[in-house]
Amino acid sequence: MSLRARLSTVETCGSFRTAAEERFWDGFALATECGDRRMGAIYLFGYVAEILLKAAFYRAIGLADTAPVGLGAIRAHASWQGRNFHDIRALALLLVDHRRQTGAPFDPAFAGLLAMHAATVDANWNESLRYREISASDAEVVEVYRSVEWIRDNAHVL
Repeated sequence: MSLRARLSTVETCGSFRTAAEERFWDGFALATECGDRRMGAIYLFGYVAEILLKAAFYRAIGLADTAPVGLGAIRAHASWQGRNFHDIRALALLLVDHRRQTGAPFDPAFAGLLAMHAATVDANWNESLRYREISASDAEVVEVYRSVEWIRDNAHVL
């Protein structure tokens, strides 16, 4: 049986967080153990941020860990202004705005840190990197890693 045939057809908040953790460690391995694989590390780290922010939004709108998720909830939200559904900065702003609208706002300093880390990832990553032939510097990898690590470390309160 092929890998794709073994995939679940239902994505959930819980499966998002599990996938994010696995991709984080895949990216970490590329960043630290595999020679010049820094671009691959940034590519995976960007998806980690995206997955965690989406999972946080789904949780914020009341979905349980086992509930199916989809892009419809993001698309339908009045605050959504992303360029596409991979837009890290827009996902973070959507989460901050949704929490504010529902009376459970983040502390302003925390919201600022979230926006800053999302902007750092967004400045270095987008899904089109898969089509690019370019090298990433050590400094870029460290910058993205630190921001994704902050998002990952704070995912439980997002």
